[in-house]
Amino acid sequence: MDREGFKDGFDILGIGRNILARSSRTGLNSASHEKRSVTHRILNKISELNKVASLTTVHHRHLVFLVGYCTNKNHLALIYEYMPNGSLYDHIRGNKAVIQTFRWCDRVRITLEAAQGCVLPIIHRDLKSHNILLGHDMVAKISDFGLSKYCLSGRVTTSSDVFSFGVVLLEIVTGEPPVVPTTVHILQRVKEKVTTGNIEAIVDPRLDGDYDVSSIWKVVDIALLCTKEASDERPTMSMVVAQLKDALALEEARNVSICDISQKGANLGLSFNSMPSAR
Repeated sequence: MDREGFKDGFDILGIGRNILARSSRTGLNSASHEKRSVTHRILNKISELNKVASLTTVHHRHLVFLVGYCTNKNHLALIYEYMPNGSLYDHIRGNKAVIQTFRWCDRVRITLEAAQGCVLPIIHRDLKSHNILLGHDMVAKISDFGLSKYCLSGRVTTSSDVFSFGVVLLEIVTGEPPVVPTTVHILQRVKEKVTTGNIEAIVDPRLDGDYDVSSIWKVVDIALLCTKEASDERPTMSMVVAQLKDALALEEARNVSICDISQKGANLGLSFNSMPSAR
């Protein structure tokens, strides 16, 4: 598959992980600084494409599959598998949220699946609710690995992803965006309310009380740990996964209890209806 590369007569030919730089220059009298500049651009391009190519070999249930990529001059396009049910953002605050409120159980399950996708040794760099996508079966997958930003800075660590994930957790609890004009960041907003101990002041009102309070508190606690100012005080993603499993178990146990109570009520009603009428 041919890849067109740079101006100044340079092309990039890429097949899988093998990249060949080819010069179509016919003259040899270019200035040395121009040669160094072009060489540097080629090496950067090769490095970028090799990193993208390596991601095509990564397969995980909770990572969007990278089908391929295209490059033309200074532009790089990544081609992912199609995810028909939009993003977590769409269901929390986007167009899908208008149709139906995402239950607390679904919010925890989806962020748990996203956390499992973050356990792999890949630095996503751009982790947010927009980039947690949902497939046909509503299974969550992480997309947009943010390669270009990582290549530019080279200073990103896994603790950066942990912080970003903590912000996502605060989003599913509050139903609010991280940044609201004329007010403070979501982290500061939640911290101020946590001190009162009133969980209802924190939780998305659209949930209408349909949640296990202990499950909510556990997710809030995880989020605040993830967003610690000192990166070495933040948990690993494996630790986050374990805590989210506990939070989901609490919510699922509540749902089972509600079902049991409903079933007992239905059986009791059936018993009364089956009794002979008084004479």
